[in-house]
Amino acid sequence: MQFELPDDGEVISGSVNIPGLPAKTFRMEGDELLGDLKGIAVTAQAGDKAATLRWSHAPLRGYAVAYRVERGRDGKSFEATAPPVVFDRLGKGVGDDPLGMEWTDPLPANDETWHYRVVALDAFGLPSVDNMVLTVTPREDPTLPAFGAIRINTENDGSSTLDWSYPMLGALKGFQVIHSLNGALGPYELSHSNALSANARSFTHSLDPQADVHYRIMALGKDGSTTASDLVYRAIADTIPPIVPVGLRVEVDSTGLARIAWSAVKDKDLKGYRVYKSYQPDRGFVQLTRVPITDTLYNDTLSLQRLDKQAYYQVVALDGSFNQSAPSAPAMGRMIDVVAPTPPLLVGADVEKDQRVLLSWKASSSADVAYYEVQYRNTGEPLFKELHLATTKELSYTDQGFKEVPHSREYRVLAVDSAGNTAESNLRRAVRRSLPTKPDAPTDLRAELKDGNISLVWRFVQDDAADHCLVYRQQGKEGRPELIDRVQGHNTWSAPATASAMDVWYRVQLVDDRGLKSVLSSATPVSIP
Repeated sequence: MQFELPDDGEVISGSVNIPGLPAKTFRMEGDELLGDLKGIAVTAQAGDKAATLRWSHAPLRGYAVAYRVERGRDGKSFEATAPPVVFDRLGKGVGDDPLGMEWTDPLPANDETWHYRVVALDAFGLPSVDNMVLTVTPREDPTLPAFGAIRINTENDGSSTLDWSYPMLGALKGFQVIHSLNGALGPYELSHSNALSANARSFTHSLDPQADVHYRIMALGKDGSTTASDLVYRAIADTIPPIVPVGLRVEVDSTGLARIAWSAVKDKDLKGYRVYKSYQPDRGFVQLTRVPITDTLYNDTLSLQRLDKQAYYQVVALDGSFNQSAPSAPAMGRMIDVVAPTPPLLVGADVEKDQRVLLSWKASSSADVAYYEVQYRNTGEPLFKELHLATTKELSYTDQGFKEVPHSREYRVLAVDSAGNTAESNLRRAVRRSLPTKPDAPTDLRAELKDGNISLVWRFVQDDAADHCLVYRQQGKEGRPELIDRVQGHNTWSAPATASAMDVWYRVQLVDDRGLKSVLSSATPVSIP
């Protein structure tokens, strides 16, 4: 099925297509169509040559898009009095109903009966059904009616212009404007000496620009009757901003929660405060509050992983006319530093001729480094010890105590920031370049043939000097030693026996951590158990 729905909603046409059958077209005029909207309750009030209809948009909210007011003489046939009335979303409603709607139809004469109905229209222009029909007979009201809308416009010089709407009645003599400088309860005084004419719908009055003024308009009847309007308050154009907030203070806890507090601003129409933050004390402030806040306390969350550890806050005050004060003096909140500085780079650990070690390093790139700590660890020691504390300008140090070190020493440099966070550099080793003697040769070398394997066992004279051992083999006791293997950090060696194992002798040589070799151990033949 295919439908064509025109914008005017008056005509619907389309076609029905079924495979194997000729296409069937159709057309329906607007007066043949009925919607599924039900009629709504309407009230009618007769006036002087006028009829006022009132209803609520609430029952058909989301369904009806407009309403058509229809009028007729006999209560059977009706015609639209004007284009459809569309609900005004920005309107204030009617009476106590925020969705209330009102339509006033001017009539040519009094004492004639008219019939009305209000027809709801949906998005396709289809009308509602079962609409209520009301009968109205307008007559001249002997009493003066109430005022319609009243508007007031105030200039900076203190002049106020009042505009109002009021029906033109034969019984109306004119208008009198009164005002009070002492609040809504008065006393009131005349704003002009002579009554305004019945045609007047505007009046301008001048008073002190800073005065609070209440106005009321009186409709005067020819018979001496009066009808008073609602009170109208003159709003003064406020251009004076509130005073600057003072007493701003910031506290940051260990989780990064910042509490910002300040002293309250005393202003009779204070609307609230706006809070701003920056990581620089004199620029770059960004508003944190989307709307003005009325409290004098605000919480913000800071990231402890930031490298800059200070956050700055400002507060401005805002009044009811949106005049904004100057920013308060910035207050700083200091975050707890949990970020370690970047590590320094230890570039040198050079042994000089007099057995001193010259250490040099490249500085950390972190701006909050407080000092450097030089540490050392001798060969075989598990922990580092403090050697020297250097300022951020010192990037080298000479270790005078290295001459007492028997073999080698490891160094590192720690960068320590103002919060005590540390970062360690790479390691550097310094080795003594000259020792009076070579390391002692291994002793007590024994060689056994067991289960087809030759096993060697020996002993070190200086265990702390051994880095690795070299194993040699020779034919006969006086044969030439040949290097056959290297043993790292052990005093044993094992290998499968060869066919000529009965005439083979072995020797072992020690190499210390400086690379110096001992003499060969005594030659030992293979013993067969």
